[in-house]
Amino acid sequence: MLVHRRSRRTGLGTQLMQTIEDAARRARFSLLTLDTKRGDAAEHLYQNIGWTPAGTIPGYALDPDGTPHDAVIFYKELNRADESRAG
Repeated sequence: MLVHRRSRRTGLGTQLMQTIEDAARRARFSLLTLDTKRGDAAEHLYQNIGWTPAGTIPGYALDPDGTPHDAVIFYKELNRADESRAG
């Protein structure tokens, strides 16, 4: 998921993630995973919306200019308590 710089801090990223989580619940997924660049704004977003960091992989991915960066792996369990809130 990418949110344009001018649209950050407007709640759009949170809304997009909620839509993804809702679709995953409807598809009966119980566990989601994702990764993001360590220190990136997305890392903060995912923590704020209830995703759990599982670890860091050093040099896992490359920026467009070829610079390697560490990735933080996150997971989120979608359980019945989440479903009742999604209403």
